[in-house]
Amino acid sequence: MITSFRHDNEKKIRRRKILGVFLVLALFILVFRTPVEEQLAGVVHFIARPLFSAANSVTDSLASTRAYFSSKRSLRDENTRLQDALDMVTAESYSREVLRSENEALKSVLGRHATRSLLLARVLASPGRAPYDTLIIDTGESLGVAVGTPVLVDGDFAVGEITQVFGESAVVTLYSSSGNELPVTVGSSSTPTIAYGVGGGNFRIVLPRGIPVTVGDMIEIPTLAPLYAGVVDAVNKQGSGSLQEIYFKWPMNVHTLRFVYLPYSEGVRTESVPIK
Repeated sequence: MITSFRHDNEKKIRRRKILGVFLVLALFILVFRTPVEEQLAGVVHFIARPLFSAANSVTDSLASTRAYFSSKRSLRDENTRLQDALDMVTAESYSREVLRSENEALKSVLGRHATRSLLLARVLASPGRAPYDTLIIDTGESLGVAVGTPVLVDGDFAVGEITQVFGESAVVTLYSSSGNELPVTVGSSSTPTIAYGVGGGNFRIVLPRGIPVTVGDMIEIPTLAPLYAGVVDAVNKQGSGSLQEIYFKWPMNVHTLRFVYLPYSEGVRTESVPIK
């Protein structure tokens, strides 16, 4: 029995020694930087690094997504701008090369020759600042501007005519003003008809369904010198009715016009198209 008691005491003493060693070791690790601490820190970093990498990947992905959509918006805006410029160049090239040559040939046959000069005018106020569907320009009576003079932009497109004249300025009423009627010819067959202004540089024509008209066709104003009212933007042939609706517009934004041209001829006066 005495022997058993002695063995129990020895076990308790051994446990205390082991516990003491662990306490000393723990205290040593806490007080002093040891390789053990570095190893523990390494384990922590090893575990945490994939988490940080994943978080950074998510952040980078979100940033890339935002950049992608921002870039996509910029590209879309730039594409729209370039498309507008391309439409202008295409229309101008078409009008200047093809239809102009046909018109000159016709005038040669008729024995009528007209040299058209252009008077440059600065746009002082566009429809956003001037009354609806009008422009205010910086040329007037002092330069011989008169009521009824057509107003043109690049590509021989007629956008309106002078309706009021002052000493150093004039008011241009756009052909697209709501309710205005403009005599035009449409399609390869040059079918004569009336275009109705619907505002904002847009027009509407109603024709028999059988007359061929396609998107991109030029709408011409019947004058001696070649003038154009716009480019076909849409053709509506709903149902099985006998009519079709043609919508056309100018190949430029009238709200951003900076300059226009006032034509006058030497020998033959350029015909005006009255605003109705």
